[in-house]
Amino acid sequence: MLTPKITAIGAGVVGLSALKNLLEAGLNAICLDERDSIGGFWKFTSADQASASLTIKMPPFPTKSQVQDCLEAYAKDFDPLQHIHLSTTAAIIRRNSDDSKWIIAL
Repeated sequence: MLTPKITAIGAGVVGLSALKNLLEAGLNAICLDERDSIGGFWKFTSADQASASLTIKMPPFPTKSQVQDCLEAYAKDFDPLQHIHLSTTAAIIRRNSDDSKWIIAL
């Protein structure tokens, strides 16, 4: 596999959308997420009890589970999983010495 030229950090709403559009544009991209599944903030864990206001063919105030289901359905539509690295933390993100690109250390 080629070294990715573009990395989206986080497999939540924005990361999944960014990855989809980057791949559709033919770019060499991956997505990193420190959690063990896609969803970002919307992935329910026992420590997370909040719901939020977002409408994507859902009730005006969907639960985290409803948003998570929507994100999983979205991901299935374009099958990004081979480009998403779960349980992976970007430990260091910095510019290279000539300030021409970002370096991500895992």
